[in-house]
Amino acid sequence: MRLGSEDSAKAQVIAVTGDPDVMAWIRVVLERSARYAVQKDVATAEDAVTAVTNERPSAVVWDNRVGGLLQLDEVRRASPRPTPVVILVNIEVDAFVAAAAARGVSAFLLSENIRGHLIPALDGALGGVTWVGPGLQSQLRLTARIAGPGRLSSRDIALLEAELDNRPVKQIAKDFGYSVQGIHYRRQAIARKLNIPNNSPSRIKALFEAWRE
Repeated sequence: MRLGSEDSAKAQVIAVTGDPDVMAWIRVVLERSARYAVQKDVATAEDAVTAVTNERPSAVVWDNRVGGLLQLDEVRRASPRPTPVVILVNIEVDAFVAAAAARGVSAFLLSENIRGHLIPALDGALGGVTWVGPGLQSQLRLTARIAGPGRLSSRDIALLEAELDNRPVKQIAKDFGYSVQGIHYRRQAIARKLNIPNNSPSRIKALFEAWRE
């Protein structure tokens, strides 16, 4: 659908979600906005790559049920220019915000808060500031502790995020260029860096739980 002249003057947003109710709320909020318009809506990560490549949006709203952070990386790489992202958090994954923040994402919002907070989240994302919606502040503290200076590298956070996604360890080893034994050694190194004793290799989630307040 071609945008009208009024919409074309607004910041264009691509919405990525497979949930029709979430998409409806995004449309309602942005259609009432004086600053933003829905440029295109898609339901899969693959379609998002195509849309971002072709449409060059001002921002992307990404439902984290569509795909993990590796899929989001593909979408962001597809854009010919840096594209701010607002992540709609529907799945409560420990350290999700920390892992995404390490990749440069700065705006996070629970889907249930779209109506009142999507516009401020987009303002924050486009303004280049960290914006974390209600209910996610504890993860913001986690981000500061784990992803802050002197803490974990973005590669280590990506490794932990892959494990939190319950990806098979052999696939993780292949993706990150480690042997299976190398993954085990890396877990131990991360545990030492965070001063967490007696880490169980099969319970990498404990690395993040230990930092919760």
